[in-house]
Amino acid sequence: MLVSQHLTAGIGSYARQARLPNGFPRLLGPRRRWMMKAIGSKKRCSHCRKLLRLVAFNKNAWAIDGFQHLCRRCQQQRHRKWYAKHKDRRHAYYLAHRDKMLAWHRRYHIAHRARQRAYAKMYYRTHRTERRTMRCACCRDGHIEFLAIDHIHGRGHEHRKRVGSGATFYQWLVRQGFPHGYRVLCHNCNMSRGYYGYCPHESET
Repeated sequence: MLVSQHLTAGIGSYARQARLPNGFPRLLGPRRRWMMKAIGSKKRCSHCRKLLRLVAFNKNAWAIDGFQHLCRRCQQQRHRKWYAKHKDRRHAYYLAHRDKMLAWHRRYHIAHRARQRAYAKMYYRTHRTERRTMRCACCRDGHIEFLAIDHIHGRGHEHRKRVGSGATFYQWLVRQGFPHGYRVLCHNCNMSRGYYGYCPHESET
């Protein structure tokens, strides 16, 4: 048996001995970090059985290693199946509680507005160097407020349906290591290519 298998078995026995009243195992931070360092930076998905890096798993504070047992891809597929199966039920629940849900979202946004702005400032401060180097690939505009991600080969709508849109899409790009097939464009150049198939800057050059 490999050393990692021995350590994994040890984690399982420790989890059985240290269970909370509701049945979830709890592992203290220093001990969890020591075990993850000993096991390594990879984990096997319990569904597809692939050995993947930890960045391919969502975090789970209740798990013994701090990560979900399913990789992000398998978890997304499971969620899509569940949502498709319960589509009518979810829609009926939304119609019955629409006003209550919208009011809750408004209260949450107002209550956490300062926290969200502080996080955005911290993120941009951390990635300040990247912001300075990001420019539109067409007109070379460098204002961060005007920039967006463009699918070079098109079909961006279909791709966002699979991986998500907005912040979820940007997080996907970071997790994938910024793969080929994408580029930074300003909104003007991006919209012109989407509507007309070309950008006026191309004829000017």
